Amino acid sequence: MYYNYAKKFNKFGAKRQEYNGIKYDSGREAQEAGEIDLMMKAGIIKEVRRQVTIPLYINDCKICSYRADFVLYFKDGLIQIREVKGMILNEFMTKWKMLEAILVKNSKDRKRIYEAIGYKNPKKHRIEMVIVR
Repeated sequence: MYYNYAKKFNKFGAKRQEYNGIKYDSGREAQEAGEIDLMMKAGIIKEVRRQVTIPLYINDCKICSYRADFVLYFKDGLIQIREVKGMILNEFMTKWKMLEAILVKNSKDRKRIYEAIGYKNPKKHRIEMVIVR
């Protein structure tokens, strides 16, 4: 039996980095976590969830899942899906656009996304999507 003990590497050269005891996929993502922590200390953000998996359904059929780097919950009711990218690839853009389309379209498929990110009251919350480069 053959075991591959070689160290795994990122094909884009990103190096995993630790910030505040949490390992991130890149230095830029860890830097963004630091900025988010500053916003939490300032009292702008009330909650942060990291690496949130969001199922993408169309007509009750699961197409794929999307994993957001950060979901931020602001005190004013804004919920922000924040993605940190050094290089934007086609697969990411396809999933990002699907997520956007499902959120914009008033459908029952949108409810699954709301459940995944904790969106409870449409009168109280609004959703914003941000790509950080």
